[in-house]
Amino acid sequence: MGLLGKGKRDTNAVGDISEATIIARFLQLGYVVLTPHGGGQRYDLVIEDSEGQFWRVQCKTGWLEGEGTILVFKTANHNGQQRDWRHYRGQCDYFAL
Repeated sequence: MGLLGKGKRDTNAVGDISEATIIARFLQLGYVVLTPHGGGQRYDLVIEDSEGQFWRVQCKTGWLEGEGTILVFKTANHNGQQRDWRHYRGQCDYFAL
């Protein structure tokens, strides 16, 4: 077993990398970052701002389109096998990419 990883990244691994990068950046900016226990919440983390206000943040992986001028990301996800789209309205305060 080496430190080279397992090769191809699946969507969960890509999401984990995005979330870790976002958390690191919030910490660099001086925010307090809280992560919920478990995985059933509709947000990935909570940040506390300088005024003590808490904000729910949903982390997303984005990509560039339009010759690198438009940042795109999905604002909903699939709900299990039914493939119903679940939106985040009222369930998170911000998206972070």
